[in-house]
Amino acid sequence: MVKAKPKIYKNIKSRLVQKDKISIAFNPKDKEMGTIYIEKRDDEFFISGSPVYFINPGNDVFPLKKMK
Repeated sequence: MVKAKPKIYKNIKSRLVQKDKISIAFNPKDKEMGTIYIEKRDDEFFISGSPVYFINPGNDVFPLKKMK
């Protein structure tokens, strides 16, 4: 089985949405990728997005703890 080559995103820019929250649009032309949001509350960071299906929830080296 041949693995697909990962996409490389360069020159990604964020914008401040509100205090302690940024948005990152991977490629505005590619609506499939959408935007992710990173928000800091106290000592925790929250990741969300639209659409959310592409967000990598972490890996064995850098696991993320999911919160409800």
